[in-house]
Amino acid sequence: SINRLEIRFVDMRANMRNVSMLDTLTCLTIHCCPLTQDQANEMFNKFEEGIHLKQLNIINPLINGTEDNIAGDGLSKVSPGAFGRGLSRICSVKLHEVCLTVAQSNSLLTYIDNGSALKSLDIYDSNNPKISESSSELL
Repeated sequence: SINRLEIRFVDMRANMRNVSMLDTLTCLTIHCCPLTQDQANEMFNKFEEGIHLKQLNIINPLINGTEDNIAGDGLSKVSPGAFGRGLSRICSVKLHEVCLTVAQSNSLLTYIDNGSALKSLDIYDSNNPKISESSSELL
């Protein structure tokens, strides 16, 4: 079975029927792929359940994009709890241009502070200055 998957510039709305393929992966990269909000929620619910995934890279996910705003909502509508718990179970996480909310980043930092598997975290979000409003005590 495949344990490392890199998906770049693929319309996941039509090509990913369910997230069961995540069960066997140890490394997942999603780069500039259109996804539905339901798919994003299912992925983070799967991360939250705890799977074998050790490395996750999400770069510019195109969720609910429009002609005027191709990037759409990014991960901003994923539940902060599922976001924080799910990512805290993965060893290495890279999130670039994902439109994080303050609540999501605070949730993740809280899980990290309380002990987690996460050893490497790389967040870059040039379009969202609110990320800097995260709980400074947790940084």
